[in-house]
Amino acid sequence: MPELLLSIYFSYKNALIAKAKGLNTIIWVFLTLLAFLAGEFIAIAMVIGLFYRGPFNQTAVLEYLFTHPIHVIFIYFTAIGGCLLIRYILEKSQSTLPPKVEETEEESEQENYN
Repeated sequence: MPELLLSIYFSYKNALIAKAKGLNTIIWVFLTLLAFLAGEFIAIAMVIGLFYRGPFNQTAVLEYLFTHPIHVIFIYFTAIGGCLLIRYILEKSQSTLPPKVEETEEESEQENYN
């Protein structure tokens, strides 16, 4: 359940950044979800490969994860890291919107007189 809420939150935040830059929000939401899942799978593979010593069946692995909550926290943080990587890439990307032209005081005063 927490991973669903985390993925929705980070997808929404990245969609807002993409919209502000004039980029396709659906693509960036999809990339955020993909990075979240990739981060989770990489962390799960690391935890099982480095720390788990037991039979490789679903119940035994889940029991191991429930008895070692620090590994679950590591998995969540790695998934969040995937979302933050997408946010970093998004913030560094160029905007497709035309740049805003700031008016000088003289131009705004001339418009007021007309």
